[in-house]
Amino acid sequence: MKIDPPESSDHRAGLCPNFEEWRPLWKTLVESSSRELGENLPGEFRLVTIDGQILPMLIPHPRQPAADVCSPVSRYSHYPLVEIRKRAPSWRTPLFAAAATAWAGLLTGLQIDWTVQLNNHLLTTNPAPRLTESGLRGWIREMRAEFPRHTLLFRTVIPTLESQLAETLQSSGARMVPTRVVNVIDPTRSDFERHANVRRDRALLRQTPYHIRGLSPGAPIDAERIVELYRTLYLDKHGPFNAAFNRRFFEALLATPAIRWAFWESPATGRIDAFSSWFRSGGSLTSMLVGYDRSLPAKLGLYRMALMYPVFHEAQPAGLPINLSGGATSFKQLRGAQTVREYDAVWDRHLPAWRRLPWHLVTWEGQQFGRRELAASPPGTD
Repeated sequence: MKIDPPESSDHRAGLCPNFEEWRPLWKTLVESSSRELGENLPGEFRLVTIDGQILPMLIPHPRQPAADVCSPVSRYSHYPLVEIRKRAPSWRTPLFAAAATAWAGLLTGLQIDWTVQLNNHLLTTNPAPRLTESGLRGWIREMRAEFPRHTLLFRTVIPTLESQLAETLQSSGARMVPTRVVNVIDPTRSDFERHANVRRDRALLRQTPYHIRGLSPGAPIDAERIVELYRTLYLDKHGPFNAAFNRRFFEALLATPAIRWAFWESPATGRIDAFSSWFRSGGSLTSMLVGYDRSLPAKLGLYRMALMYPVFHEAQPAGLPINLSGGATSFKQLRGAQTVREYDAVWDRHLPAWRRLPWHLVTWEGQQFGRRELAASPPGTD
């Protein structure tokens, strides 16, 4: 394993054929303070090479407030509290808030945020690399020597979609910590087109007055508008523990060939009123970020179109399942989505027992909440 690979183009091409597809994002990550990409992203990045696969590695600064994409405290405590407040009756909210505050304090005191995070692209779900057990063990040895007080972490593993990666992580000594439930659609299933909502979504995309276009080389994109649509949905609506990405981060995403885009331009104003983004990872697709103008009438169907566009226009033609991420589970199940577990892989055996304790606690938390969500989420029907 090598840290900070040399700049030789021959080296990059020989070791990692897909480096160029992600290079603009990785270059921005390692050349920027993460706080330059969003105000709640404390930490620093490196590039590492394992088995010829170049990956970003985040060393977060354990300070709050921080987004859930870089902070385990936010991932396992602050973010769930936001979701509880949305669902719990008002009389129970103070009780939950007090419990969650105590829970966050416990996790912070047990230093759960002291981590080194492999394959963290600051995305809610990260692309899955091809790794071997020997390559991972080499990385683990190097990191334990350099960061003896840190937990080693590999975020966002979905065994249903990435069984080989999950098996390799476990065989290298990681234990799998359940984090959340995500929604996966397989548009190749024989019953996919029988869902009434699928047919309505397809008709909406055919009939919309919006001009839907992709990302064309040299064509200008209003990055400030993309940031605005993202922030009003992910931060204003869904809470402050989503990543507060700014223009610099979105410009890096827009310059990254591995990421596909669709934009809904208003025929009246020429303004972008919605966007959708996704990427291919191994044998599946991942819906990355969507955004839409929440001030416009719901009957325009901007969210429906943004969510389903990559299903119809890439996943279905390619015969691939697509991960539609968490949230809006009922909405997604009405389009045939199945709920599956997502995990973080954790290496903490080199740490004292009190430092391993928080990971046992959040494993129990993930098992309990995940079991309830899976039990409450049968396949959707129309």
